[in-house]
Amino acid sequence: MPEARAKKTRDSLDFLKQLDANRKDARDFAGQVQKDAKAEDVAKQKENERVSEFVKQNKRLISNIDELLDGPELAKGTGGSSVLKVMPGSKARDIDQKVKTLVANQAFNTLMEIKRSGATLGSISGPELQLLESQIANLDTGQSDEQFREQLGKVRAELRRLGALAAEGSGIKWDVGAYVPK
Repeated sequence: MPEARAKKTRDSLDFLKQLDANRKDARDFAGQVQKDAKAEDVAKQKENERVSEFVKQNKRLISNIDELLDGPELAKGTGGSSVLKVMPGSKARDIDQKVKTLVANQAFNTLMEIKRSGATLGSISGPELQLLESQIANLDTGQSDEQFREQLGKVRAELRRLGALAAEGSGIKWDVGAYVPK
């Protein structure tokens, strides 16, 4: 009988040790889950900040495009007039510089960086980014005024669409409407 009692005591102690080890494992697991959740929250917050920055830059870029499209000087810097861009102080040079700024704009670079990092931007795909890239590359003040305006309108429409997709995927407000000439 004492041997059975000693075995029962040993079994109870082993059970309590195992229970204690299981509790420790559960606490460790809960701690790891909390750390993982916090890391996910930090990553999501960084992603949202980057998307928010893209949306702001995109809105500025679209505003700059609208300004160019609405500006009466655009015809003085496109088509045959574009050869005057080499003259300091000419409207053609001003237009050329604005276009260079658009082409080198940070919004597009930010979008590419966000996408390369693996962040989700709604349903923006690689081919869509390539389409925008080719549309921006096609901006040439040497084109006729009509062709240049058309191309600039395409860039604006694509930026608007991509901005809406990015904002939608992140819950950021997107309030840029279609272009309405002034």
